[in-house]
Amino acid sequence: MTQFEDFEALIGNANVGIHCVDKNGYIIYANAQELETLGYQRDEYIGHHVSEFEVEEGSLQQLMFLLNSMSTLENYPYKVKGKNGIKHIVFHSSIYQKEGEFVHTRCFGNEVDPAIFEVYQRLLAQ
Repeated sequence: MTQFEDFEALIGNANVGIHCVDKNGYIIYANAQELETLGYQRDEYIGHHVSEFEVEEGSLQQLMFLLNSMSTLENYPYKVKGKNGIKHIVFHSSIYQKEGEFVHTRCFGNEVDPAIFEVYQRLLAQ
């Protein structure tokens, strides 16, 4: 197994959801945990615009504004449309840039209980 294959196996099988969104807002990568958490098959998620999974209008715009201005978000609570209902996710996200240009996001997320989600929302509001 090459180093790349080993890395791909690590990321692809991680027990945390991982996805990447390109500069146009399209999901270009999602690992197995991300798909399982949200309940989607690869073709129902990858290649789709991230706005299709937005629960609260304007929340995606706010998320992208913060990510672009700060480059990194930690413990960011965000509701996502899962195939079978709303998922409460806490994200750790950053952006990948090449020569100063936005290429894609690097998002890691875990589903949390709604009560825990509210705690993260309160902390964010402080």
